[in-house]
Amino acid sequence: KQFADIKNKLQLLESTRTESFARAEAEAADMCRQMIKDAEELAQRVRHEAETTAQIEVQKARTELREA
Repeated sequence: KQFADIKNKLQLLESTRTESFARAEAEAADMCRQMIKDAEELAQRVRHEAETTAQIEVQKARTELREA
């Protein structure tokens, strides 16, 4: 009986180990996708801010040239 209990516990540990690895891999893949999405959104914001800043600077330069 004790041997059977130990054997059952080992089988349970083995099955939960496999499930745990699968869950960890899925979570890691989700995190990776989220990090990529966040990075793309940040890059888009930075590009937009840079374009806006460049447009403002060009407008300032044009205004200064007109006033000169």
